[in-house]
Amino acid sequence: MESLIEQVKKFKGNVLCLCVDDKRIIDSLNDNDKINAFVISRSEARSLFKRKKVKSNTGKKINIKKLRKTFKKKSIDHVVINYNGIADYYKNTIYDTIYMTKGEIIIYGNSKYIDPKSVIRPYKRVKLEYEVETKEDNFVIKIKVGNKKLGYVKSKLYLILDTFHNIGDMISVALTS
Repeated sequence: MESLIEQVKKFKGNVLCLCVDDKRIIDSLNDNDKINAFVISRSEARSLFKRKKVKSNTGKKINIKKLRKTFKKKSIDHVVINYNGIADYYKNTIYDTIYMTKGEIIIYGNSKYIDPKSVIRPYKRVKLEYEVETKEDNFVIKIKVGNKKLGYVKSKLYLILDTFHNIGDMISVALTS
């Protein structure tokens, strides 16, 4: 977690934070004068992913359908995601973050409840470079997006495949319990 805070201090440009509730990270974002931070809290993200409009700290109302239009293609330099806060809506954010980001995506969370390999699987499919750091019960995944392009049809196909994979996982858990 300390390496994540040090990296946040070095950011430049536009930063999108989803469900980041760690006070140290938010303070590091506020102290850095080289960035424009856009933080969506946990309660705003729930409303956002339930297809309701939420008012962000910039005053704009955002709907998840219009998230891509709001941030435009490759307009965000860095995305920081708290996986524990966004786990229910994770598959909806994967391809949107690839579309919007030109720098890197950082995902952090608690590895006690989730395996980092399952978090990185959709990004491996798109053949992005990644780095996984695990310390104690926490993990930090750094994904370098660069100029990787992902078409609309391909992203929808991957979304359907992920849905079937999740259904298969739920059936296997139900049968084994």
